[in-house]
Amino acid sequence: MRSINDSSSQLWQNQDYAQQWGYKFSYDGLNCLTSAAYGETESLTSAMGNYNEQLTYDGDGNILTLQRSELK
Repeated sequence: MRSINDSSSQLWQNQDYAQQWGYKFSYDGLNCLTSAAYGETESLTSAMGNYNEQLTYDGDGNILTLQRSELK
């Protein structure tokens, strides 16, 4: 699920509904998740900004902050 440019994505789809949903993930230099950006459609460019997550870490890799957005 990881790619060479330190980001990846995950898509899913309900068999009864053609819409695709998913997240684009970003990681820092230590491979810690820094963001999960929600989107819809295969390109994940529709409905951006809903259900996003942002994380920060201390020097030991412990999560300092986790911010989640809700449906806009």
